Amino acid sequence: MNMEHISVSQPYIRDIQRQVLRTEAALRHKKRENSLLALHIQQIDSKWELHKAEMSLKEKTWQGEFTSIQMSLATTRQRMTSEIIHFPQYPRRRHDNGKMDLTIRQILDLQESDFSFRMHTIHNFKKCQKQELRKLKGRFKSWKKEFKARLQDIKKTINRLDDARMTKKNHKRCWVA
Repeated sequence: MNMEHISVSQPYIRDIQRQVLRTEAALRHKKRENSLLALHIQQIDSKWELHKAEMSLKEKTWQGEFTSIQMSLATTRQRMTSEIIHFPQYPRRRHDNGKMDLTIRQILDLQESDFSFRMHTIHNFKKCQKQELRKLKGRFKSWKKEFKARLQDIKKTINRLDDARMTKKNHKRCWVA
């Protein structure tokens, strides 16, 4: 075998070694970046799963409330239709005082609007209750902070008075003894 010996200059070898070191450092940096990105993706996935679970829970709650409202509306309609059965065949007729009787449809529409108004009022009442509770909690927290600050001031004052009494007693003892 014929092996030729190739001579390479030292600066060229150093330059190649520096390039290798730079490439290895860049590779380590990219690996770190990739691991951080993978960790970030895992965090996003876990947040997404939590969000999905929360949304499904809210959807179930909403479905339950919606079903309850529909059932309430259906029972109200049934009750009203049973109450209105005694109305005459002609849906509109004049009373002696000039007012008209309402049709079944109009009565049901009035009840639905009344029901939605009541639901809206209940919703607003609950919202106001939550706001009042938040305000009350905020006031309690501020009172608590103020109370702690006052308590600390009182403790400091008491400690200073105790220290002053102790130094007077010690001072008297030194002179008396």
